[in-house]
Amino acid sequence: MRLASLGKASAPIISFVGQKVDPNFFAEGMTYDVKESGGVDDNGACEANLRKAFEQEWLVELAKSEAGRKQLSSGLGLCDEVGDASAGFDAMYWLNSALSYMAMGDYPYSSDYILNGDGFLPAFPVVEACKFLGEDMTKGGEEEDDLLAGLSLFAGVYYNNSGSVECYNLTSAVNPAAETQETLWNFQVSERSERAL
Repeated sequence: MRLASLGKASAPIISFVGQKVDPNFFAEGMTYDVKESGGVDDNGACEANLRKAFEQEWLVELAKSEAGRKQLSSGLGLCDEVGDASAGFDAMYWLNSALSYMAMGDYPYSSDYILNGDGFLPAFPVVEACKFLGEDMTKGGEEEDDLLAGLSLFAGVYYNNSGSVECYNLTSAVNPAAETQETLWNFQVSERSERAL
């Protein structure tokens, strides 16, 4: 089972002709990072909490009701209340981006590489982020607020690397350099995909 179905690797964009490439390879790597084998010591809690957010599409389900959208906005510490059900997918993508970039920059030392020189991630950022999801909060009920807060803090290791971010916008990049990079990457992907058709 894949943890983050939205995961992406840098290359190859399209697998090479004649070669069999496992499309889940990158997602499996991210899953490894949130397990004990990746250095997380929490009896599987971080993985379970993230699986609820991704595989069970809990954030998507939450955003289907007005009350759920308010809970989502408050729990994730968003700057504005989300207005429609698409916010659940935005929240999943936002969280997945944080996990993806932290997994790509999961070095044993603090680094500014993934943040394009505009901030630093701590050593082993995924392990650090998982500390906010260190208890299983998948049962539902009152734990849902705790899970949302934990997901916000988890993503905050990436999005709030400076410690000065007061609230989050689900569609904003971590910094201006990353926004430019994502724009160029998305152009590359869409251009390559169109040519492949």
